Amino acid sequence: MRSTVAVEYIGFFFTFASFNTLANFSSHAMAEDNFQDLGFISNGIVYFVFAIVSLFSSVIVNHRLMGLKRAHVLGSFCYLVYALAFLAPAFNHLASKENTIPKIAIRVIVCTGAAICGFGAGVIWPAQGALLTECANGDETKKI
Repeated sequence: MRSTVAVEYIGFFFTFASFNTLANFSSHAMAEDNFQDLGFISNGIVYFVFAIVSLFSSVIVNHRLMGLKRAHVLGSFCYLVYALAFLAPAFNHLASKENTIPKIAIRVIVCTGAAICGFGAGVIWPAQGALLTECANGDETKKI
């Protein structure tokens, strides 16, 4: 059980350290690249979708087909999609004027990635709580 908790915390540390860095950096970097408030809007979409999905996430996480470990994998994959969505504005920043992606396409890519990340956040956080609760049986709580 201790190894499960250790892997859980190490995984969460790297996932959310990268997410928080990306969210803060993207908000300021995209504002400087003439995307106005796209970084701030994408953060708002993440937390809006997260709030909505949180209302139904216990059904998703506790379902026998999903399970806690699969919910962690799905949630982490959704955070990865959000990180990959920022490759489009990065490509636009580095590309020549002839090879740029239309701004509307970048807005759609980033906002879709943010919505997917919000869904993943709504799944991964209840799964994390359930897994830690499952690991904390009577014998283990005395050791922690």
